[in-house]
Amino acid sequence: MWFLFRRAKDFNHCPSILTIYSTFNLTIKSKSIFSQKEQFSDIYPVIIRDIIQAPQPLISSVDVTDSSINVTWTSGENPVTKCKIRYKCLNSESWTETADLPSSVESQFVIEGLQAFSVYHLRVSCSHRFGRWSDWSNEIQVETSESLPSAAPSLSYYVDSDENSRNQQLVLLWKALDVTDAQGLIQGYEVSYMPIKQPSLKKTFHTTHLKVIVPVRSEEYEVSVCAYNSVGCSPHRRLTLDASRTHDVPALKSLWVYSDGASLWVCWEHEFTVVNVSEFAIEWSGTTDREHSRWERVTGSTFTARLPGIEAQQKYKISVFPVYESLCGPPASIFADLQHGALLDLDRFRLVNVSRSSVAVQWTWREAEPSVSVRQYRLVLNGPLETRTLTVFPNKQQHLFLQLHPNTRYSIHIHGETTAGNFSKASLDVSTLLLDYDEMLRFAIPVLLLLLIFGVFSVLTRTICREYFFPFVANPRYSLIGRWLLDPHLQVKKSDKFFMLQRATARSAR
Repeated sequence: MWFLFRRAKDFNHCPSILTIYSTFNLTIKSKSIFSQKEQFSDIYPVIIRDIIQAPQPLISSVDVTDSSINVTWTSGENPVTKCKIRYKCLNSESWTETADLPSSVESQFVIEGLQAFSVYHLRVSCSHRFGRWSDWSNEIQVETSESLPSAAPSLSYYVDSDENSRNQQLVLLWKALDVTDAQGLIQGYEVSYMPIKQPSLKKTFHTTHLKVIVPVRSEEYEVSVCAYNSVGCSPHRRLTLDASRTHDVPALKSLWVYSDGASLWVCWEHEFTVVNVSEFAIEWSGTTDREHSRWERVTGSTFTARLPGIEAQQKYKISVFPVYESLCGPPASIFADLQHGALLDLDRFRLVNVSRSSVAVQWTWREAEPSVSVRQYRLVLNGPLETRTLTVFPNKQQHLFLQLHPNTRYSIHIHGETTAGNFSKASLDVSTLLLDYDEMLRFAIPVLLLLLIFGVFSVLTRTICREYFFPFVANPRYSLIGRWLLDPHLQVKKSDKFFMLQRATARSAR
């Protein structure tokens, strides 16, 4: 391939053909290796001053504050007339470019309005009065310095009471500051609590945790928490609370954990009450290292969360707190590991009660290491006309199926759901009754009452009829004296018979 270029205008004398003021027509001549055929391209006009590129600048130094970066750069031996800087934060995808800056061999510029304790990437490009901009300089990474935290921690509390010992504990937990609010590396938190009626008992301590538990009595307290870095302390978050009053945020209804790859997934259920939960605070720590806890916050509309950074051979205690503004509920806790998920297994599945239209079943939970990681357990009822399914958590140990058909056979199963599929954990078959015991009583009692009434009525009717309508007439043949008097073979005078009859009658009257 050859480049053929020809002067666009005639000239008489010039020490150099190629100057910045030169203009050429450029034609590209190509030749095929196989056919040896030559081919010429179209003619392209070329202006030398338009294709000259400035040398690549070099960033020589940077000076930082908590909100600015002072950049110094050089552009080589040939001076340039203008430069521009592009920069972006570490977590940003788009670049920000400055306007054209007047420049020379060595120049500097201060970029202001930056975030404290943030990493930025910088590049510089320069140009002559004419020609093309230079290539961007090598990328420089620089971090702004720390500043005072700009926001107070979000603080919540609840009072834990022991009815047996009557001891009370105040549980305080707060949310870690966002990076934009922390303005640096948070080194710890300052916590103070004071009985309002006894200010002399005020106590202050420092901690690196996001939760503390302090003993209190049934009275009012003032609590404050602030975060601090190497520069200073954030604004204080202050609360006034009454330790004698119960809170209105209930604990979780249920909690479950299963493993997926290198993470644990936490699932829970929460009852909808008059208090709308704004957040859920999740705490997890290894059972061999309870002092170092990790935290995660999710919104109140979320009922599952992923816990990263889980070690394979470690057993974890996981707790979930429902949070509503400055109040939080007691935690629901469960143990889990990466291999098995929740370390709870379902056991002793049995039938409790059967009726004409209902079936009650019951089961228990035990701490164990199941053979597989169960994502969830499901209770399934199969019948000839219907199928019912519901999820069961450790808080649930029995269930009552209602509105079933009488004299019908049903099968009840508990299925375990895994990433590979489902398996049957326990099952039983049961048939509903034709009539309930209560229904039998409702049928039998009226019948018995009816028979009793009929019997009493019969006896009374018989007695009344005999006494008033069919009176009893004595038959002399049924008595000893009557048979004697009626005996025709006796040779006694009638007078004697009459006398003897009177004596018998008198004797019977006595």
